[in-house]
Amino acid sequence: MLTKRPRKEAPRADDSAGSTDLEEAEAARKQRRRDQVRINQRNLRQRQRMLNGLEEDVKTIELEIAEYDKNLQQLRNLSARDDFFVSNFAQYLHVHLYGVLPTHPGRVSEQRRISRFLFRDDVMYGGVFGHSYIEDQWLKWAGFHPKFKLVPTGFEVMHSNEAAVIRVPVEITFVMTRLTIEAMYPHILAREDIVQQILGQEFSTQAGFLAYYDEHGQIERMETWADLATTFSEAIGTLGASALLSDSEYRDTSHIRGVQAITANLYRQLEAMQLDDASTPQDAGVVML
Repeated sequence: MLTKRPRKEAPRADDSAGSTDLEEAEAARKQRRRDQVRINQRNLRQRQRMLNGLEEDVKTIELEIAEYDKNLQQLRNLSARDDFFVSNFAQYLHVHLYGVLPTHPGRVSEQRRISRFLFRDDVMYGGVFGHSYIEDQWLKWAGFHPKFKLVPTGFEVMHSNEAAVIRVPVEITFVMTRLTIEAMYPHILAREDIVQQILGQEFSTQAGFLAYYDEHGQIERMETWADLATTFSEAIGTLGASALLSDSEYRDTSHIRGVQAITANLYRQLEAMQLDDASTPQDAGVVML
């Protein structure tokens, strides 16, 4: 006798719905994971780009720091060089406080040594080359003024095309005699009224130096200026007289009575000293780096 196989029961509707929900839930979970992975990857790429950017910024900052260090060292070197120039030029003016006086051979010898150190042999001053012309001007200032004093009032270092220029304002105090007028202002000798106003009077004028240095640290050119017009105008009070005085210059004085003998005597005193012009920085007493 045949037995009946048990009949399979058809799946229930609620079981089918539950299975579908599970599949959808699994699919949604996987999608969320994929979405999260994409978000994480995107965030990772963004952070990597930020990191790369920060690394580039660090490299840039390191280069800037190196450049700043280089510039700082250059500024320190420049400052040290400027101090060197200022110190030596200040000493040059100090030894010329009263001009060049043949009656003080030791001082003249010191003046020549420091001049040889500071100036090039072909230094230009007043359109003339060489040391002798500069010394000649100092000599005439001291020789033709019974009282003469030059005091610096400040030092300013300027730079142009890596060359240094020192600007030094000074105050000059001087007294003039008739010999001074004959030597420096012969064009006003006919104005005795002006001559009498200035004889024996002490003048104080603002003046200054410009010293141009070469690449080796020596002065290749020097210029001077003086505000004589203002000085004479304030002292005399006459515009015409001050204009005449401010139009002065050191002339060839060989034709002026009395001046030739004085000038010759000054130079004879210098020659009689037989000063040694050989110089070293140490002998000049200058500041060395």
